[in-house]
Amino acid sequence: MSMTLFPRRAAPLLVRASSTRFYSAESFSKKDQEIFAKLEAETKKRKELFNTYKPKVRPFGPATKWAEQMFINSGAERKRDVLSKDLLALKELGEKNKDFDNFMKSSGRLSRDEINKKLDEVFKQIKGDKVSRGNIDYLVSNRKGHLYKEVAASFKKMLNVENNELDVKVTVPAPMSEDEKQEMIKMINQQFKASKINVSWLYDPTIIGGSIIKTDTVMADLSYRTKINEW
Repeated sequence: MSMTLFPRRAAPLLVRASSTRFYSAESFSKKDQEIFAKLEAETKKRKELFNTYKPKVRPFGPATKWAEQMFINSGAERKRDVLSKDLLALKELGEKNKDFDNFMKSSGRLSRDEINKKLDEVFKQIKGDKVSRGNIDYLVSNRKGHLYKEVAASFKKMLNVENNELDVKVTVPAPMSEDEKQEMIKMINQQFKASKINVSWLYDPTIIGGSIIKTDTVMADLSYRTKINEW
C-alpha cells in the first residue's frame, strides 16, 4: 500500500522545524492528517486560481503583489471592472481629501472598529461594491493601506493589458472640437492598436501648439514649444 509522505518540517507543533527527515502519514493522528489534507486542498485551489486569473503583466513596484492578489480575487468573482472603478474612486478621493489620505496611511495603527467605521462611511460615499470593500479590508488588514493609490494604478495597468485598453493623457494648448478629438484618437490608435482608448484631455497654453501624448510607457512631445527650444 502506497503512503503519502510528509516532511517533518510540515508539522512544526509536533516536531523540530529544522529536521529534514520524513515520516509517513500514519505517523500522525487522524486529526493532523485531516489538517494536512485541508491545507493541501487549499494550496491546490490557490494555485488553480492563480493560474486561471493571474495578470498578463506585473508592473514594477511595491504595490504589485497586492494588486495582483486583488486581480486574481476579483477575476474569480467576475468583478475586475467594478473593483478597478472603486480603487480609482478611492485614489481620487485621497488626492482631494487629506483626511482620508491620512486615514489610509495610518490605518495600520488603528483599531478594527475605527477602520470599519471609516470604510463604511467612505464606501457609502463612493457607492462601492462589497467585493471592493473586501479587497480593501484585505489590504488594510495586512498593514498596507498606505499603498492604496499605487495599488489602484497597478491594478488598472493589469486590467488595461487584459482588456487591450490604453490610458492616454493628451495635452493640447486649447480645447478641441469633438471632430478634432476623434481624429487625434484615431491617430493614436493607429500607433498602439488598442481595442479601446481612454483619453484624458489636458490644456496647457504654454506648449503654443501641437500636442504631448503620454501613456504608461511612452511619451511623444510634439508641441511647438519643444520644437522651438530645439532650434
